[in-house]
Amino acid sequence: MDPQRVYVIARLKVKGGDNDAFVAAAGEICDAVQGEPGTTAYDWYLDELSGEVTIIESYASGEAFAAHMGGPVAALLGSLLAVADPVSLQILGTVPGDLAEALAPLGFTRNGTIVAGIDA
Repeated sequence: MDPQRVYVIARLKVKGGDNDAFVAAAGEICDAVQGEPGTTAYDWYLDELSGEVTIIESYASGEAFAAHMGGPVAALLGSLLAVADPVSLQILGTVPGDLAEALAPLGFTRNGTIVAGIDA
């Protein structure tokens, strides 16, 4: 169990069924994030029939997540939001308060802190 780790679960809905445009935008973001310090997982899932997207991210710390949000992904977020609407954004772990406030337009409503776990 690592109390510093932060997990993000984001849900989106592809606009107008344009899965190809979504996949292109997602690919650009994933390419930009590749090798980002402190990003330990960055997995995107698309239900091609419903257009529902689930993104699961993991960061070594709240500071690593903040650096991610202030890095290249920030410039590419507009292209993603042009093809998909945010549904929800759940953050598990502690992130800087100003970042939590800035994420509200993306559907962020709550976060949780770790209370128990195991080391794998």
